Amino acid sequence: MSDTVHLALCLLGRRLAEMLVVSFLLLANPAYSASEIVAVDTQKPVKFAVLAFRPKPEMLARWQPLIDFLNQAELGRHFDLEVLTYPELSAAVHARQIEFILTQPGHYIALTHREGLLSPLATLVENEADHALANFGGVIVTRADNAAISTIANLRGKQIATSSTGSLGSYQMQALELLQQGIHLPADARIIETGQPQDKAIQALLAGTADAAFVRTGVIEAMQREGKLDASQLHILNPQTVSNFPFVLSTRLYPEWPVAAMPWTDEDLARRVAAAILALPHGGVVANATKIHGFTIPGDYRPVDDLMRRLRLPPFDAAQEITAADIWAKYGVILALLALLATALLLSISFVLYRANRRLKSEKERSAQATQQLKASESRFRSIFEDVDALAIQGYLIDGTIIYWNHASEIIYGYSADEALGKSLFDLIIPPPMRSEVETAVRWMFDHRAGVPAKRLRLIDKKMQLVEVFSTHVVTETAEHGVAMFCLDINLADQARVESALVESEARQRVILEGLGEGVFGTDTNGICTFINPAALAMLGFTEDEILGANQHQLFHFKHRDGADYPSAQCPVRLTALDGKTRRVREWFWRKNGEGFPIQLTVTPKLRNGVLSGTVIVFSDICENVRIAEELDHYRNHLEEQVRLRTTQLEEARRAAEAANRAKSAFLANMSHEIRTPMNAVLGMAHLMRRDGVSSQQAERLDKIDHATQHLLAIINDILDISKIEAGKLTLEQAPVDVREILHGVTNLLDERIRSRGLALLLESDDFPECYLGDPTRITQSLINYVANAIKFTERGSITLRARRLADDESSATLRFEVEDTGIGIPPEIRASLFDAFKQADSSTTRKYGGTGLGLAITRHLAQIMGGDAGVDSEPGRGSCFWLTVKLKKNQAFLPSTATNQDQPIELALLAGWRILVAEDEPINQEIAHELLTDIGVLVDLANNGRQALEMAATTRYDLILMDMQMPEMDGLEATRQIRLLPGQKNLPIVAMTANAYAEDRERCRVAGMTDFLSKPVDPDLLFATLLRHLSKRQS
Repeated sequence: MSDTVHLALCLLGRRLAEMLVVSFLLLANPAYSASEIVAVDTQKPVKFAVLAFRPKPEMLARWQPLIDFLNQAELGRHFDLEVLTYPELSAAVHARQIEFILTQPGHYIALTHREGLLSPLATLVENEADHALANFGGVIVTRADNAAISTIANLRGKQIATSSTGSLGSYQMQALELLQQGIHLPADARIIETGQPQDKAIQALLAGTADAAFVRTGVIEAMQREGKLDASQLHILNPQTVSNFPFVLSTRLYPEWPVAAMPWTDEDLARRVAAAILALPHGGVVANATKIHGFTIPGDYRPVDDLMRRLRLPPFDAAQEITAADIWAKYGVILALLALLATALLLSISFVLYRANRRLKSEKERSAQATQQLKASESRFRSIFEDVDALAIQGYLIDGTIIYWNHASEIIYGYSADEALGKSLFDLIIPPPMRSEVETAVRWMFDHRAGVPAKRLRLIDKKMQLVEVFSTHVVTETAEHGVAMFCLDINLADQARVESALVESEARQRVILEGLGEGVFGTDTNGICTFINPAALAMLGFTEDEILGANQHQLFHFKHRDGADYPSAQCPVRLTALDGKTRRVREWFWRKNGEGFPIQLTVTPKLRNGVLSGTVIVFSDICENVRIAEELDHYRNHLEEQVRLRTTQLEEARRAAEAANRAKSAFLANMSHEIRTPMNAVLGMAHLMRRDGVSSQQAERLDKIDHATQHLLAIINDILDISKIEAGKLTLEQAPVDVREILHGVTNLLDERIRSRGLALLLESDDFPECYLGDPTRITQSLINYVANAIKFTERGSITLRARRLADDESSATLRFEVEDTGIGIPPEIRASLFDAFKQADSSTTRKYGGTGLGLAITRHLAQIMGGDAGVDSEPGRGSCFWLTVKLKKNQAFLPSTATNQDQPIELALLAGWRILVAEDEPINQEIAHELLTDIGVLVDLANNGRQALEMAATTRYDLILMDMQMPEMDGLEATRQIRLLPGQKNLPIVAMTANAYAEDRERCRVAGMTDFLSKPVDPDLLFATLLRHLSKRQS
């Protein structure tokens, strides 16, 4: 079982037991009887007072986290902290200004005697040198070289150093031990008070100003850890041995500071406070902040009471009964002289007997009252815990005889109460191999009136089967049986399953850790190694035992590569442990055999409950990388000729790559230019034919020519798109998108092909009354590609083209387009790669159906740029549904055109009379431009190249120039630059009308001085609108 699980189980059992027991203790206090319950002002803050044995600001800072914890525990009241001195705290309690106190044991006994305080709610657990201690004691020490003092009986008449005679742990405990040897302090020795800290008493002893010293347990060990003391210089007098107590000891153990509620404190509030402080996590954030380990069930403070009475400390110093022993010790000589006076002696003896009789009577009455209270307490205890199934409770005497057995014990162990009571606990549930050890532990607990640390046990039930429990013990006084022990057991059957799962998880993590090729180890915040994997051990040459518990920096990270010392303050592991930042650096480690090697180091902070608890380090040996780097340095420093040669080769390769790239760009540009030029003629002629008037059938055919030309243009753009996609330069235009027009355009273009294959074309669409902004060409391109694929792969049935609105808001809409067929379908293993470039269903597809395999890849890329995606749903033999989604802005300014044919001439008439120069080297494009422009009244001159255009612009005043880019003798860019240098031509509109369609072509035109840009094939309506826009500016 892992340490984490064990700790969790320990805390669980301890908390449950402590809260139940403290409930018993609170119920046992008669101050909580119903007759004394008074109304409580829940709005008034609850005062929690702490004794100030240090300066008040320091005490306030130390204990405020505990008060904050209580305020956050939802106890129904607000708590305020009061730090008070002895007189202030006594006065506040007397004035009933305090509800709870945390004070030293002697002060608690004094307040109990004067003010009738209740039994404690809890006892403080100190954290001393990583030991959790709820008890402390005193130490009597002398110098090891002082042979004259070997026992405490030798201290009579000696000089004894102590921090204060008012201190329980550094004076009063030791004084009681000396009193038991007949030495009365301070009468029988000289007391030297050194003040705090208690180290001063030890220093006075070593300096020779004192023969002995009294200190609290733990002081000597702390001085030794801090390097202030060599323990061999000291000799411990009256040494005591107590199991599990880690410090040297000369007295019995006494409980630590108690937390107590006042008699007037609300009973329910006292219970909740007790439960809260006992549930405070041991070693947790609050405990660490207050510099304690936590709290535990109340200790037995009767030994403190007995000490104070025997030493006659306040409040037991006044009106003490005089015993015969006291009289003889003080007046022995006088009594001897007066022995002859029998009458006086008899009177004295009679007087003493009278006083003793009164004291005995008083003690008897107090004992009867205490017995009655104890019986009532036990009755309440039984009523509360008899039917608690979560906690098995057994009460038994020192010989094991069972006196109490609750219902939960019957459930766990199988014995009913009738079967268990009066029997030996050792015989019923203790396995035979453990009985001797358990009997010894029980005797020790009865002797010391204290339980042993809670732990996990494997006991037996009625069927002789093992039962795993978490067990804790409490020794207390009972009315009926005297001193008895109560054992509280929690059944761990459910936790066993949790443990198994955690063990399995840890095993998996260990397999992963041990299987890593990189070295991995962890440290705490001080750089101490807490774990390490086999790969790290192999690289470092150490064993696991040599590394765990050692400081990693001192062991294998202590020097730089050059042998210089490596200060630990500069170590990246140390820095991450301080600031919590991850670091990745190159460092140098040293193997056990003294060999160093370079590493790549990653240091990551390790957090526990949000608090930095250490680091995790991953490192790898980079010797090979360093060797290669050193070889490169060697080549760089000593083989300059090879470097120059390699540089030349790389430069040639770079030039070749750049030349190939330029050739590719030039090829694509030229291809685009050469195809767009005749396409401009096709579209232009179609426009002229439509202008001259055609039949409806001819108009329909012209529409198909127009759509087919646009589709051809889209194919050209596909090739350009792939180039732009590879270069990451693909951009979209923002133009009005009419969904109905797109759908009808696609159906008109492909309807004849669909019918020729005997297929039905179905159109399903939502209503799209508004227009959007987007790239209609790209959407059309994608749908044409989808429909064309559906035609190829569908033998019979139908093809359905759909448009749906998926989402809509004030500024945008998300549309989904689908093309569904009844074709062959696509296997699942093919779908994942179907949208990759140059991919189709299989190699036979290319041979049977053709295609480049670019369309789907471009479609998905376009859809993603437009804020959507593309994909396919398909089953072999049942057809496919290809879809794409796009997010389009709403075009608030654009409305579907309502102009009539009579409106157009009026608008185009505005262009009549303007003189325009057209620079174009292609005759058919010249003809089309000339016809289009002269038809609307524009005066047109033609130039065959850029040089001719320059000469004509120098001699003739033109209102606008349409300039091609690629022309013989002088291209359009140079011609534009030269025209701009002519007088008065700085603001002349020069519009590029070119088959060079790249975005960079547009930029080149702008830099050369052109005003606008039209790409071929030119849309006549767009041409007229462009002309009107620029010419209207010149007119104004």
